[in-house]
Amino acid sequence: MSKCRVRAELQRTLLQANQATLQQQENRLQAQKAQLSLKQKDLNAKLASAQGVVDQLNADKAAAQRQVRALQAQRRRELLAALAAAAGHGGGPSISGVLLVCPIDQPHAYADDFGAPREGPPPHPHAGNDIDAPMGTPIRAPFDGLAVDTSGGLGGQAVTVYGAFGYVYNAHLSAFGTLGQVTTGTVIGYVGDSGNAQGGITHDHFEWHPNVIPPNPWKSPYGYTVISGAIDPFPYLNSVC
Repeated sequence: MSKCRVRAELQRTLLQANQATLQQQENRLQAQKAQLSLKQKDLNAKLASAQGVVDQLNADKAAAQRQVRALQAQRRRELLAALAAAAGHGGGPSISGVLLVCPIDQPHAYADDFGAPREGPPPHPHAGNDIDAPMGTPIRAPFDGLAVDTSGGLGGQAVTVYGAFGYVYNAHLSAFGTLGQVTTGTVIGYVGDSGNAQGGITHDHFEWHPNVIPPNPWKSPYGYTVISGAIDPFPYLNSVC
C-alpha cells in the first residue's frame, strides 16, 4: 500500500473517531437540555403555586384593610356620639384670664389627666391634658402670640403659641393652620393622631407653660402640680371650654 493511501486511511479513521466523539457530546447535550426542560417546568409550577399564595395573601390583606376601615369609621361615629353627649368638662375648678378662647372647637371632651403615667419611650408623666375631638377639628390660638412649628418626637406634628404670659404646646396634629403672628382664635392646626398617638383616639395634647409658675398651682388627681415647666391646664381649659 502506498504511503498516500496509508495517510488517507489514517485521516479517515481519525475523522470517524472525532465524529463519534461529537455525537456523544451531542447526545449528552440533548440529555442535559431535557433535564433542564423538566427542571424549568417544575420551577414554573412552583412559581405558579407561589403566585397563588401571594394573590391569596393580597386578597386577605385587602379584606383586612376594608375591615379596619369599617371599624375605624364605626369608632369615629361612636366617638362623635360620645363627644356630643359629653361635650365640655362637666364642672370643676376654673381659672380665667389666661386662655381667652377654647383651643379646640366642639365637639370635644377632656379630663384632668395631668401627671398620668405614659409609656413613652421613655416612661414619663403626662405633662398636659388630652382634648379628644374628631380628626380635623380646628385648633385655635388661645391668645395673641407667635405660632411656631415645633414638630418632632412623641408629639408628631405640633404647634407652640408663645404669648405674653407663657406658651401653649399642641401635639398630634393632622395638619397645620396659620403660623407666625396670630391673634386670639386663629386656627393654627387641626386635630389628628400623629407621633405616638397614631392609631389611637384623635386628640390635641395640650400643655400650658407659664413664664412664672403661680405660688399654688392646681394639683391634679395624680398628685402633680408642675412637670418640666408645665402646669396642669385643666382649670384654665374649664374657664373657656
